[in-house]
Amino acid sequence: MALEGSLKDLSVPDVFELIATQSKSGVLTIVCKTDEVELGFKNGMITDAFHKEEHQYQLEGYLLKSGRILKEEFARIKKSEKKTGMPLDEILIKEGYMKEEEFKDLIRFKIQDIVEDVFNWTAGNYRFDSGAEIYSKSWVKVEVNTRGLLMKAAERIDEWPRIMNKFSSGDIFVIKTEKIPPELESAEEKVLSFLDRRKTVSDLVDLCGMGKFETHKLLFGLLQKGAIRRIGIKKAIEKKELRFNLPEIMTNALWIVGILAFLGANILVGIYVRKNLLKVREIPIFNLFSFIESQEGMESVENSLRLYFLKHGRYPENLSRLKRDGLIEDRVIHSFEYKPSRDVSSYKLSKRK
Repeated sequence: MALEGSLKDLSVPDVFELIATQSKSGVLTIVCKTDEVELGFKNGMITDAFHKEEHQYQLEGYLLKSGRILKEEFARIKKSEKKTGMPLDEILIKEGYMKEEEFKDLIRFKIQDIVEDVFNWTAGNYRFDSGAEIYSKSWVKVEVNTRGLLMKAAERIDEWPRIMNKFSSGDIFVIKTEKIPPELESAEEKVLSFLDRRKTVSDLVDLCGMGKFETHKLLFGLLQKGAIRRIGIKKAIEKKELRFNLPEIMTNALWIVGILAFLGANILVGIYVRKNLLKVREIPIFNLFSFIESQEGMESVENSLRLYFLKHGRYPENLSRLKRDGLIEDRVIHSFEYKPSRDVSSYKLSKRK
């Protein structure tokens, strides 16, 4: 049997109450715009819940983001799941990643989080399919009292308008201030521990692992105490930062273009000198710049001697060494008298008469 209709005619709490009163078993699907939620019932008790759109409600993502399971561990778990065909919860418990009661608490927490999120949906449609199951292969089974969950959700929803007045979007950036009160609750300290740098409200919901409502409530309290402050919407801030960084980007780009142009010009000059002035064979391109000023003569020889010194750490015993290294032509060597010191750390150079 299928029970279906519009939330304009029957509210979400009323649909829950109807299923609980008649002790129904099956799956309730609620669709609101792009959001879709599935809740499993057994004899009127809620057994599981699944939110198709919101990533923070996905159990696997939650285990990773909240730090309950490390990435390396999760990779091994998924590999084991694929190899054995065992459900995720069975692997987590049997391989010692989590205790069974700990996993049950996690499921109850996720059910409560989803119920609180859909509690105030006023637009959309619902459908209840009797006998259907969400996680038919699930190893761990839980049952949550539907009426008790609704009462708790109703109490919390009363606080939402006040909280949402400050945190109307999950994309609001939050940062820690220097005015942190000396006495904070452990849950508040946990939230602050994630604010080593700015984060969005949605980021904190994922990281804290305390649920959407509880995280928002803690952020509201910290805001009232002056321990945190809002700095704007994510998209607006990132757009502003990009705009402010454009001058710096352009300046850096101009510097790079200028350097490349300078290097290119020097290389061209060097090539010209090599081909047209010195006619030196096989001189590395970075050695060309020492020869620019003269074709022959004293300065040319001295430049060659400097290059030889840089390469060998000493001056040559004679000018013929310069020729062997391809630093100077033979006809230039015979035009000069060269006398190195005993330790070839200095020299005297003069033109032959």
